[in-house]
Amino acid sequence: SKRTPLDLLIRLGSRKAGVVVRHKRDHKKLLQRAVGLSAISRLANLDSFVLIDDAPERGLRVDLEDLDVEIIEKSRYRNLLMSLREEE
Repeated sequence: SKRTPLDLLIRLGSRKAGVVVRHKRDHKKLLQRAVGLSAISRLANLDSFVLIDDAPERGLRVDLEDLDVEIIEKSRYRNLLMSLREEE
């Protein structure tokens, strides 16, 4: 949905994570959604991730790290899901 701050909510056992997917290379819109995800994550005790196509630009990486949101390149997302499953 274009109006919600997160695209996916993942639950594996007791672990929960919110995920935002970058659909376009729009840095500003992605950061707005990441701010919303960060706020929801703090309230709901979620891990926060942004899924992007390729290596992030330095400015984007710094901005997302400041929000305590982890960047996951699409090539690594399966590893993320497997690690969440193993921690169940």
